[in-house]
Amino acid sequence: MHKLILLTLCFFMAFTLTLQSEGKKEGGAEDVIVVKVAHVNPPGDPSYEAWEFFKKLIEEKSKGRFKINLYGAGQISMDERELIEQAKVGSLDIVSANVAPVALHFKKFDIFNLPYLWRDEQHIFNFCDGPAGKQLAEEFEKAVGIELLAYWDNGVRNCFHRKKPLTTPDEFKGQKIRVMNNDVYITFFAALGANPMPMAYGEVYTALQTGVVDIADNDTSGYRAMKFYEVAPNYSLTAHTIMPKIVLASQSFMAKLPADLKPVFDEAVQETLKFQRETYVNARLKDIQWMKDQGINVYEVKNLKPFQEIARTSVWVKYEDAIGKELIEKAINTK
Repeated sequence: MHKLILLTLCFFMAFTLTLQSEGKKEGGAEDVIVVKVAHVNPPGDPSYEAWEFFKKLIEEKSKGRFKINLYGAGQISMDERELIEQAKVGSLDIVSANVAPVALHFKKFDIFNLPYLWRDEQHIFNFCDGPAGKQLAEEFEKAVGIELLAYWDNGVRNCFHRKKPLTTPDEFKGQKIRVMNNDVYITFFAALGANPMPMAYGEVYTALQTGVVDIADNDTSGYRAMKFYEVAPNYSLTAHTIMPKIVLASQSFMAKLPADLKPVFDEAVQETLKFQRETYVNARLKDIQWMKDQGINVYEVKNLKPFQEIARTSVWVKYEDAIGKELIEKAINTK
């Protein structure tokens, strides 16, 4: 009888230990953090490459504790406004978006949309990485309820078009141009005499192909990756805006990050930031040479002063109250 009781106890203890062991495995599986990331950039774009870099980096650094599910090339939506909204409510964990739709939620971000404010990419990097950029990020997070992870590069935006070159303001008059849904952008191109038409990024190729618009704008990488040259084989170096791409994370996602993984996450974000910026800058000169080799008409704008004057008198003045004159001065004076 005693032996039977002892055997029963041993069996019960072994069964209990097995359950506990299985419970730990199950708990370990739950400890894998699946991250849903969405963006609109296609393969070949520096931002697409940056997200691939981030996935590989953070999964290796965390030894598999992070699992990154990437939804690039507009798989979830080609409308960045929709991606931002999904991140706000937590249905997406991380998104990257052009600053123009982000500024719809936070008017001070229109400082990045002001044409001809920034001298070059290093100028805007210095501003974003400095005290003014960090303070803007904090104000944005409080106002909008979404976290700003990084200011990525988004290149120098130029105009591409179906027909004649665009090297003077007069050449824009009467032409239909696709613009991002942002008041600053609309105001600037209207001041040039064009007819601005806000439109989602995913609609631009067809709009150019069918003649719904005559002109659109983007950096060299976007122009090449989206194959816009097939329907608009002319590229004018207007260099009207230099803006960041904003990487955003839902607050619910950030709140559930385990304390031991937070440094790993932050380090991966910073390493990806460096990779993305370097990739963008290196790609631009190569892209322009590639365009010329392909027979695409690349037009230099020898005199930007008429464009710059229109920007200052028709755009900067109009939005300085909403953005803040002091903030604009800080941007201008950033070395």
